[in-house]
Amino acid sequence: MQTSPLIGLNIVEGAVDGDFFSPSNRFASGQAFDIVISNPPWRELKPGEGETAVAWAQETQTRLPHRQIAAGFAAKTLQAGKQDARIVLILPTSLITAPTNADFLRQFTVRATLDRMINLADFRRLLFAQAEHACTIVRATNRPALENDEVLGNFEYWAPKVDVSFAFNRLTLHDYDRVEIARDALVEDNAVLRRRFWGGRRDESLHNRLKSLPSLGAAIRDGGWIAAKGYHMKDGGKTASPGPLQAYDFLPTQALNSDSPVVDLHALTRLPVERGVASHGEMAMYEGHRILWSDGTSVQMEIRAAYASAPFCFPSGVGGIRVKDDEGPLARFLTCYLRSSLAKYWLILTGYSAAAERARVTLAEIRSLPFILPARHPDRVAASAALERASAYSKT
Repeated sequence: MQTSPLIGLNIVEGAVDGDFFSPSNRFASGQAFDIVISNPPWRELKPGEGETAVAWAQETQTRLPHRQIAAGFAAKTLQAGKQDARIVLILPTSLITAPTNADFLRQFTVRATLDRMINLADFRRLLFAQAEHACTIVRATNRPALENDEVLGNFEYWAPKVDVSFAFNRLTLHDYDRVEIARDALVEDNAVLRRRFWGGRRDESLHNRLKSLPSLGAAIRDGGWIAAKGYHMKDGGKTASPGPLQAYDFLPTQALNSDSPVVDLHALTRLPVERGVASHGEMAMYEGHRILWSDGTSVQMEIRAAYASAPFCFPSGVGGIRVKDDEGPLARFLTCYLRSSLAKYWLILTGYSAAAERARVTLAEIRSLPFILPARHPDRVAASAALERASAYSKT
């Protein structure tokens, strides 16, 4: 029995006709389908790549954060499906929950009606052993959610966790993995998706209370402190003279992989010039009272913070805060705070990288931490006592 040829009938191919973003693709823009299912490529386009996708995005004013082509595919499916068609997408979780991609999700939430999301970030290494990124399944209806300047209704958000059933090749969704979220919450921000990955209603309430407090970012701004990463060894084709950095000893990133709240000065070595110098970083960060931490957290999600006042430089795998010259005790206190269970809880609850990519902490996440300066704390006696204990604990 000979089957009918499919190429040219319901399958299109080629660099022009088979391009999902090409005007010549008669399926991609025909609004002819009742169901559209897509597992698009996950790729951040380099200059010169995906020109038809970029041109289509510009024409339709579609957000492509970091030139991520998966965002273009997700938006283009709305042109392939009929009115009220069902859209099912397998997207990188970063496109859904990363703070830098909030604009894409905001736009998609307005253009389509979200029905359900299943965030499979906890299964990343188990579903696909070599997976570099987590995935989220998105189901939507091809109907604009924006009506009369309002986005109404809720959608289901599932955040299942790995349990023993997975050992028997079953991926189980439990009732407690499900929460309903108002669609208009995503128009404001995608932070609620990060919080509800691990957090429940009580966590949401506690988050709102902590959010009402001053932040560490405000203390950095108001105190005239410096918050920055170290120097870049490599950054494209950029190069810089190693001379200014060679005046300092060098602290390797791995020297901070320690339980000590104080930098081990025995770990200092010469500047590894042979590994390259692309920029100097913020030179003021290499002296004075500093709180330093490595990008990677501990297995227990603890920020590996350590205090130092000796002069030395460090690479971009290390972030830090430098306080004023007369604020050494405050720097020691802040070091202990960054290592506290509260900071760890905040990072797990609100951070993107720790939950969806790898155990790391960013400067933005550090800045978001709730933090009251001891001098402004309503209980001055308790704050002073805490400052003294922390200073004694982290003395060099």
